[in-house]
Order: sequence, then C-alpha cells, then structure tokens
Amino acid sequence: MEGSSFRVCFTARDAVGVLDPLPPACRVAHVQRCQYCVQGGDTLGSVMKSYGLDTNWLRLWLHNGNENPAGSELPKTITNPDLMVGKAAQALTEDEKRENSLGQPVVWVGPVYDVQEGDGLALLAKKFRTTVASLLSVNPDIKGEEDVRVGRPVCLVPCS
Repeated sequence: MEGSSFRVCFTARDAVGVLDPLPPACRVAHVQRCQYCVQGGDTLGSVMKSYGLDTNWLRLWLHNGNENPAGSELPKTITNPDLMVGKAAQALTEDEKRENSLGQPVVWVGPVYDVQEGDGLALLAKKFRTTVASLLSVNPDIKGEEDVRVGRPVCLVPCS
C-alpha cells in the first residue's frame, strides 16, 4: 500500500531437518507515496487513466520536470518521455535514470503534501482542486477523516 512500510522476515532450514534453522533475516520495505512504476507498454496517458482521472499526460510530463519531493534520491527531470520505457537501463544517462530498487522506471503522479492543522479531506480537496474520492483513491491507507492527521503525507493528484 502506498506510503506504508512492511517488515518481511525469512527463515531457512535444510529440507531434511538435520541442521538447526538459521535465525530469521528481516528487511523493511518502504512503498513510496505518489510514485508509479512504469511497466512495458505504459504511456503517460495510460498512467493517468489508471488513476481514474483523465488522459491528460501533459500533467504528468510537467510534474516530472520539476523538483522531486524533499528527501528523494531520484534525478529531478525526465528529459524525454520516450526514454521512460524501452531503452536499456545501461544506455540511460544519470539524468534519465528514474527507477526503483528493482530497476523499473518510476514517475511521480502528483506532489506529496504534509497535512497542516485544520486540514480535512474536504478542505484538502477544495484547496488542491481535486475530489475527496480522488484523494482516497491515491492514498489507499487513508480510510476517512480520522486518518488525516497533522504531519501525515498525502498524495495529491489534481483533477482537470
């Protein structure tokens, strides 16, 4: 789920049970908020449509040509949308690399906003020209007003 962290633990033992099992090895996986992992055949228009918004791909193009959210280690711009898929990773320049830990290209689908005092779903929707339904669809970890707390990051995808 976007914006969540999951702890995954593995244990190993031999198939016949002769040796003692190894101690568990645990890792924490962080699922980034407001990012989409591009798959083969995706276009900026199809990414927008997958979020149930519209097919205004220029919104994604413009958003990914700006500064990334604070703390992001990804390069700051996509210089050519045709290079997002189909070009071998080793052939990309540093500025063209926008990928997750698996090497899949990512695009930012919207900015991340930290909730301020007095914010609620309806106020955020009005402030950022979107809908409560859109806020809930791109923030699956937010179920209702009780989940909108000061300092909580929220993904915003404005409507047209």
